[in-house]
Amino acid sequence: MSRLLTFVLPFLGVVLLHAVPVVSLTLSATAQAQPSFAQLPVIPSGPPQDRFLPNGISGDGRVVVGGYFDGTYVMGAIWSAPTGTQLLSPLVSPADAASFDGSVVVGGFGVWTSSSLTSLPILPGPYHYAVGVSVTADGSMVVGNSVHSSPSIYYAPFRWTASGGLQALWISPPGGLHEGRITVDASADGGVVVGRYHTYDLFAGGVIYGNGWRWTQATGMVPLSMPTGYTRTAAHAVSKDGLTTVGFAYSAAARVSRPFRWIPEPQPIPPLGGIQHETAQEVSGDGKIVLGFGLLPALPTAIAWMWTPAGGTRQLKQALFDRGVVVPSGWSLVYPRGISDDGTVMVGTGYNPAGHYVGWMAMLDAPCYPDCNGDSLLTVADFGCFQNAYVTHV
Repeated sequence: MSRLLTFVLPFLGVVLLHAVPVVSLTLSATAQAQPSFAQLPVIPSGPPQDRFLPNGISGDGRVVVGGYFDGTYVMGAIWSAPTGTQLLSPLVSPADAASFDGSVVVGGFGVWTSSSLTSLPILPGPYHYAVGVSVTADGSMVVGNSVHSSPSIYYAPFRWTASGGLQALWISPPGGLHEGRITVDASADGGVVVGRYHTYDLFAGGVIYGNGWRWTQATGMVPLSMPTGYTRTAAHAVSKDGLTTVGFAYSAAARVSRPFRWIPEPQPIPPLGGIQHETAQEVSGDGKIVLGFGLLPALPTAIAWMWTPAGGTRQLKQALFDRGVVVPSGWSLVYPRGISDDGTVMVGTGYNPAGHYVGWMAMLDAPCYPDCNGDSLLTVADFGCFQNAYVTHV
């Protein structure tokens, strides 16, 4: 989402698409970068307890968005290697998502660029404010929720562009039913939006979760298919082409949550095992890398994992090690919060060796496979895929 855990509030990720024209080529810095792991840096003049907690990453993997926490207050912030940590306006706090190149950032109640700051409009009706949760690859469209906040909380998802205005994807019914639809993510062009149904009634004891959904202009809001033996679903993220939705399904009988992909039918992701609740949280641009976590009964509260078709489900620390990234001893990787389109840059939160809850970034190696686009064919399209992944134009 701000993107908190879906077990508490909507939690969002952005996966976007970028095309590079065929021109004279040189090796990019990304292609030459060595695998690495590091704690996300903070402002040098900040207080000792400050930290940068990521909520997502731009599609090109170069700009991290999130919140700068000084011990008492969270301010929207971005980080990149050239500029370091940069605080944004309170209007965009915390920052939740970015366009492909990181030049447009959404979160809180607004949209930020280096030269402008825009408040998000609110849907007509019984809504009090609007929150942005996702943005298209080119930064032209924001997806978010209008929120009714009292006495009960419920949401209505929307798409918004500066030129076309607001488009409601769903409106709360009359009669005080306190029913809502929360959106959590959108595809690169905004043509696919995913989220979950829910109700929230203060007098009934809080949130009553419904099921995940997927929206397109042609189909409207369609519930995710329910896996056999489960009673509830939730969507957390969608791939840049809109074909793969990830989240979890919950079994009331077994009292467990398990990670799933919907493509569009539900495909179970093998769990780590021995954990009651696991969920898929982030997905790469092509849907072939999924990040998630399993909740633990005590600190460090959760354990992050990675799934790929070839490697299956592994603890994230082991999966990173298998790709050449050594996570220093004493780190606990807890919640994955973002992944670049090509799957080579990941951000998240966890506990460092000093026991502080902080943000981290991992940069993987980027192996070159002949079937670069994974379509089981060797064609000129693989050259285009290679070009996008390993080279830049000059």
